[in-house]
Amino acid sequence: MRKIVFSALFLLCALIINAQDLHRLKLTYEYESDDPTITAQAAEMMAFEEAKLQALEDHYGVDMEHLSAEVNSERNLNVDSKFFSFTQMAPRGEWIETVEERVVSKEFRNNFWHITVYVEGKARAKSHADIDLKVRLANSLKETRPRKQFFDGDDLFLHFTAPMDGYLCVYLTDESGNVFCLLPYENTSTGSQTVQGNKDYVFFSTEHNKNATELILRREHPNEHNMVYVVFSPNDFAKALDSESGKNMYNEQMPRMLSYIEFLKWMSKNQKRDNMMTVRKMLITIN
Repeated sequence: MRKIVFSALFLLCALIINAQDLHRLKLTYEYESDDPTITAQAAEMMAFEEAKLQALEDHYGVDMEHLSAEVNSERNLNVDSKFFSFTQMAPRGEWIETVEERVVSKEFRNNFWHITVYVEGKARAKSHADIDLKVRLANSLKETRPRKQFFDGDDLFLHFTAPMDGYLCVYLTDESGNVFCLLPYENTSTGSQTVQGNKDYVFFSTEHNKNATELILRREHPNEHNMVYVVFSPNDFAKALDSESGKNMYNEQMPRMLSYIEFLKWMSKNQKRDNMMTVRKMLITIN
């Protein structure tokens, strides 16, 4: 009995410490789109993402790294020198849970969206650097550059490499608030996809895995914006609880799905439990 009481007290202390590590952040943010063709739903999604990022930077600050390199190439006895320089920034905190997000005002003016949003949520300081993941989207197995622009009917492939063994899930959110589970594959019974460290993977390709589910991107209207979430951790975790989604207008089977709110709850629960969990978000456009 003493052992049980001690374990319960230890767990309670751990939960209290974890709660104390979280900070409640609030921000009203003004967003202006830089793309005249972006839809209202996509502009709102971008506004919320930028607001959360700004709230993290305001509270925790940012890490800035200035990188530069000189590349020399020789051709016909002539040496061509090129100098590259850029600065990358990353907030020192991470967004854990969204408590509230809403649009305060929205106006389409001078061919651009001007949106004011309010976000409120829980965040914490990063205790370590994000795991360095190699992630790239493509519409062809021959493509070597990262792709953000796709067309209706394009294939979708994910190139992925992690520096350590771990577990992987991949989700896609559309402008209607639906979230689709792309990985693990629907025909598997595991809660996540296991990956080996330092191994290059190509997902959604039957050439690389005969049991893979091939994906075709579809849109409901021109210039549709979707967000791809790549979730990785060296610690085991299970995908969110989802359900069958049926077929689309082309009679193609859709991936399993859940609501955006349930997806955010799942993300929050897992990130609170696992500070090693790393999430990469990639915005794509389907024309």
